[in-house]
Amino acid sequence: MDYRCPNCKVDESTAGVKLVFSICGHHICDVCLKTLFRIEILIQCPTCQRQLKRSDYSNKYIEDQEIEKDREVRKKVLEIYGKLEEDFISKSEYYDYLETIENIIEDILSQRNLENIKQKMDIEKENNKQSLMNFEIRKNAVLEKLYSKAIIEDSIYDENLRDRAKKLLEEKEDESMVVEYAVKEMPICKNIDSKYDIMQFKEDFRNLFLTASGFDKDEIIRTSLKELIDGLA
Repeated sequence: MDYRCPNCKVDESTAGVKLVFSICGHHICDVCLKTLFRIEILIQCPTCQRQLKRSDYSNKYIEDQEIEKDREVRKKVLEIYGKLEEDFISKSEYYDYLETIENIIEDILSQRNLENIKQKMDIEKENNKQSLMNFEIRKNAVLEKLYSKAIIEDSIYDENLRDRAKKLLEEKEDESMVVEYAVKEMPICKNIDSKYDIMQFKEDFRNLFLTASGFDKDEIIRTSLKELIDGLA
């Protein structure tokens, strides 16, 4: 779809023209934007006349802004609604809980019932302090297990030794035993040829885990472990 600046009517396909997008979902060319804000602190959107600040504009398309907003809202809600399936007596109760989470996220994104939602979230946060603490402990335990696997596998450059390490990691039930046994069993040599970015993996996994809905977390752990093995192979 072609866009045209509503202020000067220049088309985005014109060389050198760059459109910027507002939080109200409309656009304007960057030249007009700079000109308008050179005169005023607040301007009116040329399309809907909403009052806007400079920070209300972004170079990203509205779809990208919506994705980012969804991610931010989801993360904020899941920091409070962090129960797992094991915290419920039945699956139906757990699914109702997940549906409640999605309804809250949808209402926040749509700017509906905000005061009521805030009250609900405050009550949930107060009532579930212990559950949230337990969730944080479980989450950190999962992260530590993954980090331990990454450290062990990335430290072994010999293919045969790495295969043996993988086998140990798959067979041992106690993850702490895996780490201890593998360190004693294998000669540890830093793999200087490895191009797999362990730190980036940590960050990506942490963000993915925090922003996922409850029923996705087990799948995230499984796929992340596979990615870890593939990345270090």
